[in-house]
Amino acid sequence: MNRSFIYKNGEIKVIWNEIPMLKSYKKNWISKKIQQRTKQILNSFLIGIELKIHKGGRICYGMLIARFRPYKEKDSIKVFISFTKENTIRYKDSILLNDKFVYEGMPREYVEQVSNSIYEAISEKNEYLQCEIFFDYAANCEVGSSPMLFGIIAEMIIELAYSSSSDEISRINIEDFSKRYTNNINLCY
Repeated sequence: MNRSFIYKNGEIKVIWNEIPMLKSYKKNWISKKIQQRTKQILNSFLIGIELKIHKGGRICYGMLIARFRPYKEKDSIKVFISFTKENTIRYKDSILLNDKFVYEGMPREYVEQVSNSIYEAISEKNEYLQCEIFFDYAANCEVGSSPMLFGIIAEMIIELAYSSSSDEISRINIEDFSKRYTNNINLCY
């Protein structure tokens, strides 16, 4: 299932339990354990966000998809983030951008911002899901992507996973949800 919302100057697509591409690129991983009070989850699920924004004469673009799996260690969240060392494989499944501009994977230089955003979003909660989170699907635009944009997308995914079930995501008002994040990315209604 996926839902889209179109702004005057961009579009957000929320993905639930759909894998939009094959991981055909060679990926590298970093992992981090976050100590936080947790609540147990019973099932695995997948959440992703694809975001495109027109800013002046250029397009900002990013996509991250995370798999959430139950984790055995109480009061702990394990986060894995994959990255690529170079943009070599075109991402052909983008609905929001032409595949001439989009590459599979997230650049290495974005990992720190994404990791920090995930940590901050989880730490703000009294408790979070007792899970392993694998950020192993991504796409970027060679010219119009940035660490800040990917950090915001990661934060949105962490928030969606925490506050939503599959039924809630299918009924989500994307405009209301994304308003919390649009000030930093200049989406216009």
